[in-house]
Amino acid sequence: MNYGKLLNDPVKLALGAIIVIGFVYLLARKTFSDVKESVLNVNKGTPYEGFGAVGTAGHGVNIITGGATAAIGSRIADWFIPDARSSEVHYTFTLPDGSRGAVSSLDVDPAGYFFRNGVRYRLAWDQNRKRIAVAA
Repeated sequence: MNYGKLLNDPVKLALGAIIVIGFVYLLARKTFSDVKESVLNVNKGTPYEGFGAVGTAGHGVNIITGGATAAIGSRIADWFIPDARSSEVHYTFTLPDGSRGAVSSLDVDPAGYFFRNGVRYRLAWDQNRKRIAVAA
């Protein structure tokens, strides 16, 4: 085949380029989608859930340091908010049945767990960054 004729014909060259670019786009789009899903699912069930790439980075650093960064962050927070648990704050959330609720910060343990009507729940974030309570 004489490739010189194909390269000299701008219509055939443009058509070939469009086909190659389209194929690369479809392949890359699927790959990036898969990578995004795997990165976002790393944080499922952790305090970093729902914070995207920043949460993934924070979770990774905390794992690598054996929890030291979380401890340091907690200590720094204590300097600025000396007794955060003494000032009562209420967390609002959506329960699995769709109803709304609130719980005092004094009733939520450091891992985000609390009891309501004899059922243990964990505070988490959904994909829309709304606080939810998940039965634990």
